[in-house]
Amino acid sequence: MSQPIGNATLRCLSFEFRKLLGRRLPIVILACSILSVLGGLWLERGALEPASSYSLYASLLERSLPLAAFLIMIMSTLSLNEEVATGSLRAVLLRPVSKTNVLGAKLILNMGFAVFVAAIILGLSWLCVTMTTGFQAILIEVPGLEPTIVFSKEIMAGISWKLSLATIAPLVASASFGTLISVLIESEGTSVAIGTFLFLAMQAMAPLAQDYAVFLFPAHLDLPIALLTELAGQDQSRQALVDAWGPWSMGYLAPFGLSLLFAIIGLITFNKKEVAC
Repeated sequence: MSQPIGNATLRCLSFEFRKLLGRRLPIVILACSILSVLGGLWLERGALEPASSYSLYASLLERSLPLAAFLIMIMSTLSLNEEVATGSLRAVLLRPVSKTNVLGAKLILNMGFAVFVAAIILGLSWLCVTMTTGFQAILIEVPGLEPTIVFSKEIMAGISWKLSLATIAPLVASASFGTLISVLIESEGTSVAIGTFLFLAMQAMAPLAQDYAVFLFPAHLDLPIALLTELAGQDQSRQALVDAWGPWSMGYLAPFGLSLLFAIIGLITFNKKEVAC
């Protein structure tokens, strides 16, 4: 007797979560993410002109988020083909669960792990800045005159979180993209190589794509961080671009839309594909 889809997916999720806890790569990703933030803080504090406040925060994100996105993509490209190589996928598919349940659980877990890593990086970066320079208003200081407030502390805090949250979607898209690669290519080495090439190619193409760069999710990580850096440098001309960012803007929706598209293509392909296991 077939099980309800929800129950079967939950069982697959529980199974995949236990496997995730036993793998080394997620631990490596978490360690690299934390060390990249702390290492960036150490480098910035040791510089001749240490970055302050929001510039430091943007710098920490710039050092850690792209690396995390890349490593999450690599982990996700090994979602299925590792099990094909070991033969464990046969045992999974012999259970009363569908291919949709199996791949759906992997997608949910991979994308959920991406959100978890993003939360760790954003929270740790914010904490590092709070405990060192502290978050302050953006001022223009002219000798002999009262400092002029460009952006108040409250306004910058809101802007920072708005742009920070926009970096989560590209990490989720990286996980979904890697899982799709794992469905399409059964060889572990080939899937990692192709995933790496496509990831770096999309990042390199961003400056040429201009308005379409928002659909190149690896490069999309750079956009909110660059805006935050420019605002921290007293560039008021970027305020309009920041105001345009919101839950229904392309900056938020495009990477999430790509995540959904990759997931749908992966599910359709996996259901139609004869898996050699």
